Amino acid sequence: MQVHLAETAVLCYNSSITQIPMPNPVQTSGTSMPFSIPSGQEVYDSIMREIEPDLTFDAVMKLETKYANESAADKKARMERYKKAFVTYQERYKAFQQKQQSDIRLVGRSMQKNVESKSSEMDNSDIQDIESAMSQA
Repeated sequence: MQVHLAETAVLCYNSSITQIPMPNPVQTSGTSMPFSIPSGQEVYDSIMREIEPDLTFDAVMKLETKYANESAADKKARMERYKKAFVTYQERYKAFQQKQQSDIRLVGRSMQKNVESKSSEMDNSDIQDIESAMSQA
């Protein structure tokens, strides 16, 4: 089974712990990539959205308005919830990083095997061409 770079990269990209939407291909220095690397905000939001939607980037900007009439007891409970959310975020982010590192190593090993296989195929073809030319001479 041959593994192609784009397919492998997409496979690993989409198998992350927290799914980050697959953006359109990006053109970088003449090479088309099957995905772009998500920004820190995109990674943060994709993880935090599952834990505590109030703490996503855009939602934080609206908290003051959203909770303007909140009682002191409710605010204290909310702050406790947020504190726990950040602890959970740190745990999930660490797992996300470990998964990404693992996926990157997998892509690297797959690409190395693919290149070695292609090189071997070309070498065999070249040898056959030389042997054929020699037998016809």
